[in-house]
Amino acid sequence: MYTTTCTSLLLTACLCSEYAVQVSAGSFTDDFGSLANLHRVENVARRRDFPRVVTRPDVRINRLNADEYKDSESGLATGYGWFPVILRLHNGDLLCFHREGREHGMAEYEARAVASRSTDGGRTWLSAVVIRQQKDWAISPMYPAQTPDGSVWLNLRMLKIRGEARGWKWAIMRSTDDGHTWEQVSDRYGMGTGIPLSNGRLLYVNWTRSDPWNSVRSTFTSEWQNGTMQFSDERVHVELGPSGDEWSIAETFTPGELICMMRQQNHSQYYATARSFDYGRSWTPWRESNVFMGRNPCRPRVHTMPDGRLFLTYGQRDIGRTFAVVSYDKGKTWDIDHRQVILHSPQQYHYFWDSHYTDAAWAEGDLWIAVDYIASSRDRDLRGIYGTFIDTRYFDDVFKGLTLDQIGAPLTGKPRFPI
Repeated sequence: MYTTTCTSLLLTACLCSEYAVQVSAGSFTDDFGSLANLHRVENVARRRDFPRVVTRPDVRINRLNADEYKDSESGLATGYGWFPVILRLHNGDLLCFHREGREHGMAEYEARAVASRSTDGGRTWLSAVVIRQQKDWAISPMYPAQTPDGSVWLNLRMLKIRGEARGWKWAIMRSTDDGHTWEQVSDRYGMGTGIPLSNGRLLYVNWTRSDPWNSVRSTFTSEWQNGTMQFSDERVHVELGPSGDEWSIAETFTPGELICMMRQQNHSQYYATARSFDYGRSWTPWRESNVFMGRNPCRPRVHTMPDGRLFLTYGQRDIGRTFAVVSYDKGKTWDIDHRQVILHSPQQYHYFWDSHYTDAAWAEGDLWIAVDYIASSRDRDLRGIYGTFIDTRYFDDVFKGLTLDQIGAPLTGKPRFPI
């Protein structure tokens, strides 16, 4: 168990490395540092309704130069980062994948899939490397996974935006050297890389029609046999309810027991949830969780912690904030009273701020690192992929409501965004 001193030393080390970038004062203003601001922004009445501990991003994983990558036809700069996902490998390395392109969507300009690596628990990050880039294509990395044999899996969502045969395609990528090199092993469709299951298979979730908001979800599984991907038949799951294009699944410590969190904004302002007890072959009927997402939500991402708790990250774009929260009962309920802030936008930027798509991975000890992106049209110097260290002891309220400043952990105070 890490002590407060160890946590402080770890995060101080983040700021001393040649790779780490400090944040100058004035980049971000904590617009919810006072009760009055919180009431005005969220219209909430009770102190416990908003985060007990306020944190800010601690490291910029990849600072994007808008002029480094240009669309080959228009010549326009495309240096924005979108939708990061992060994976802790068996060897302890962290890989953070994201799309680099000009648009939140993928309709008009080229985009490429890239990844950054940390070998020291997220303290420092190497420059991003390109996984795939093609003329006339917009390419986005989806969810990563690593199977017990060491293989790393990544789906690429690809859109041909010019020329003949325009439209969507998929590429399932496999790496046998911890993500240093990649090969395409299948073009089977599926929303995101397969979730690794304890039975050795990968579980994929898809939607059943081209319009995700008026569809239902389906699943299939795969495994690597004799040098090829072998897929099961696809199952349609009406019990998962009306679909959206963003979901996340984790397996609990009970083999075959899965928890699914889903964005269904056309049907509820709370994230939907369902459970499976047979590796995803069947599911309980979907229901609302107690995690509020609002009218303009973002994707949820759920993971199983080493101690068996579930770790969820999600965003509320209406208030410009992203959160991390845990469940002690396998996803039946989430401890909203002790949620932690991952990233927040200043109040004056709420309508100009593109962010709030999060993911997280275990860093070391009690620390997890949560990632998000900033693609602000107002402050191009802030564009990039960011990481925030989450001390998971705060979920248990070990410090009885004390803030990070009060215990001396260097996560608050002077902002740390490089300008």
